Amino acid sequence: MSLSLFSISIVAIVLIFQLSGCNSGGADPAVETPDNANALFVVDTGHGVIAAFPFVLPTTSAGFTGNVLSMQRGIGSGIAYDESRDELYVTAGSVFTSNTIEVFDQASQRSGSITPARTIVPGIPELSEIQDLALDKEHDTLYVLVSRTYDGAIAVFNSVSQLKGAVSPNRLVTEIGRGNFAIDFKRSILYSKNETIVGGTIHAFPNVDTLDGRLSYANVRMLLLQGTLNISGLSVDSVHDRLYAAEEEHGVRIIEGASTAGFIYGTVPNFIYIDAPLIHLPEAGFDHNRLAYDPNNDRLYAGFGQIGYTVNSISALGSGNTSTSALKVIAPDGTVISGFAFP
Repeated sequence: MSLSLFSISIVAIVLIFQLSGCNSGGADPAVETPDNANALFVVDTGHGVIAAFPFVLPTTSAGFTGNVLSMQRGIGSGIAYDESRDELYVTAGSVFTSNTIEVFDQASQRSGSITPARTIVPGIPELSEIQDLALDKEHDTLYVLVSRTYDGAIAVFNSVSQLKGAVSPNRLVTEIGRGNFAIDFKRSILYSKNETIVGGTIHAFPNVDTLDGRLSYANVRMLLLQGTLNISGLSVDSVHDRLYAAEEEHGVRIIEGASTAGFIYGTVPNFIYIDAPLIHLPEAGFDHNRLAYDPNNDRLYAGFGQIGYTVNSISALGSGNTSTSALKVIAPDGTVISGFAFP
């Protein structure tokens, strides 16, 4: 189903893009894919659909169109795209009860109601909800963040492109914080923000490619962000060794040199605070915050409930320079921007 972005009365997820008030400045030209194939997937859990656009970034709201994808079982907040196989991974069920992962082939050509080519049913003890996905494309490995009865966990599935049906994970990392994670696959670092802990504390665990069983906090690094209220969504820029963290009501914090920032838990001195520069984004919301860094275009996508932003050339921002122009996304009432996926 192809729609004009001005036809918001037809399907609520179709977004209106307008330039934000974060200083003036032009956006990069739109990136078109061959035959207008889907290139940017945006999850709206509020309406249970995925918006798919044939560009990585629009410049204005004039005249572009997008596809709306709907699933039979409902949509959770986890999404990942494997462009080498043209497969889209989406958590299925509902926002709070997602318990399967549906895989759609020929994702770049999809529109309307879509049917999965295969379904993965994770065999995870005491599973309550699948919260997020991270795909290691180089090694064909899927990391699945879940909420369980008594803790959070990450289930790791090898050779995920070949999996279907009921599958037990190759590794299960337990006693990790629920809600938010990001992985630097280049440096094998897992960043985690426990949604049950208010504040700006982020944990960094080494050797994510071999982590298994109950997490040990013996070698964990703690990143304490100075002056922050609450951190939720995370995203890694492994090219420039940076971590982006969504701060509710304010915008995005930048942690430079993320792989060595902070301190090892239990060492002296403890409680070294990081002065993480803030990119102020007006109307940044309270919850449902999602970030996704696009290394191919040096671009950050940020979703704050109904409001979203695209920040270009973000690696140029940091200490001494947080002034930026951004593209603001205003979606209709009820929209919850819950995830991004792209090549």
